[in-house]
Amino acid sequence: MLDLPDPGPAELRRARRGVFSVYRFQTRLEPPIDWGMDPHESARFQAHLSNWHFLDTLLGGYRQTGDPRLLRQAAEIALDWTAANPRSDPQGGPGTWSGKITGDRAPRLAYILRASQCPGVLRPDERRTLTASLREHIDILMGPESEGDTNHALYVQLGVAGVMRQLPGFPGAEDILDEVASRFERILRGRLAEGVWLEHSTSYQFLAIRVVERFLRWVGGRRPGLERDLQRMRRAAAWLVAPDGRHTLLGDSRMLTAPDDIAAFAERQRGMKVFRDAGIAVVRGDGSHLVVAAGFHNTTHKHADELSFELSEAGRRVVTDTGMYHKDPGEIRDFVVSARAHNTLTVDGETFKVTSPGRAYGSALLATGEGEGWYAILGRNPLLRKQGVRHQRLFLYRPGQALIVLDRAEGEAEHRFERHVHLAPAVRVRGAGRGAFELGAPGFAGHLRQAADTARTARGERDPLAGFMATDYREWRPRTSLELADRGRELLEAFALSFGDADARLVEPRWRAGRITATLRLAGEGAQRVEVRRRGDRLTVRVGR
Repeated sequence: MLDLPDPGPAELRRARRGVFSVYRFQTRLEPPIDWGMDPHESARFQAHLSNWHFLDTLLGGYRQTGDPRLLRQAAEIALDWTAANPRSDPQGGPGTWSGKITGDRAPRLAYILRASQCPGVLRPDERRTLTASLREHIDILMGPESEGDTNHALYVQLGVAGVMRQLPGFPGAEDILDEVASRFERILRGRLAEGVWLEHSTSYQFLAIRVVERFLRWVGGRRPGLERDLQRMRRAAAWLVAPDGRHTLLGDSRMLTAPDDIAAFAERQRGMKVFRDAGIAVVRGDGSHLVVAAGFHNTTHKHADELSFELSEAGRRVVTDTGMYHKDPGEIRDFVVSARAHNTLTVDGETFKVTSPGRAYGSALLATGEGEGWYAILGRNPLLRKQGVRHQRLFLYRPGQALIVLDRAEGEAEHRFERHVHLAPAVRVRGAGRGAFELGAPGFAGHLRQAADTARTARGERDPLAGFMATDYREWRPRTSLELADRGRELLEAFALSFGDADARLVEPRWRAGRITATLRLAGEGAQRVEVRRRGDRLTVRVGR
């Protein structure tokens, strides 16, 4: 019933010697084990030590080879953990018995108990010890820990389902499965909007999909409603796959490769998709991809990324968010979640406060539309009202040609307005005269035009941190970041990214209620008048001589 790996020969040899990969860290684990160890100052390491994920090598090896010595080795580690981690004073710390970690660990404990029925693996007293521990796991998973509303609560239900399917003789197993299935569906739908899992993260969208897939396998039977939810989640996830086949970096995300079926679906999508309730708008073309984030639903995995965006052209990333370096407290985490680490507008150098549930506003997408080959997305940042500033941002995008970002900010006092643009690590940036930058990467060329009072670039700076992107866990990549700064009571300025020979500029913008006009200059096409009109949540775009 467990989704166990088939470990390679080298990995299995290391495990037999007591060396395991604990969230990528090679660690010797031979009883007696220090279950409170944290040699890497990593919350991920501690969690994976407590959830027994590393035991999958032994359990998968046992399933693969039938060698009872592997199962006995796993059982000895489980017994050592049980002795060292009573609920009243666990050596591994208070998180050891949290719902998510308990839910991860329980099916592995159940597997050991079921598989060790073959003679000689467990003595009767050892079986009693592990059985009592499993009952304690179930008590926790069926108690208050099951009532949360995050992905952790989904894992709690998954853990119970994994135990019940492996031990069908458990008293009331079928009734328990029905109960956790109802809870699972309620928790999932409480955080779904148009198929988007509302935890502000592309990678957690994919994580939630994997949890639903596993739950459907483990709980058994037909669950039509849950299967429909899963299909909606897969379709939504496809829009969040960049043309390189990997996750976009919204919130706590890593550049992981999308599953083949979802990546294939993503390649077929064209045009605009608006997840209005989620606060996400996406435009996709041939090798082009724009994702705009404008939502705050809860504090889970939330970054200060109001009206941030990611952009790919010619099949490669051009503008990126920062991603998740790790979640351990400190300077790096503070930087990663801050507004200046995203493609945002900030005021007076302050970040947005996103740690209070009371500040959640839902979706801040105001209107979307298209016309003349251009797509338009309009949103606002409600969090800037705490600084006495009203801010709206308009995205005008023509895939393969140009992205124009127009900001209107108004305050009662003078402020410093900073617009942040973070380019992908492979994009080279070279000054090309006042307000102009040339952009280049293998297979890509472009321009950035802006008219800020000052423009500052940073790349790989440590004090303070600036010009970095996290592509994976604890993996920094230097990249060029720009800060475009202006002073005044008001800001009405655009910056333009153009691709190939387009070289776009937006000048003389005017923004009145329901109507935005400007002059658009595109290399080779001359000056054009662009007009964006708003009616409710719909925008229309007109471009002409």
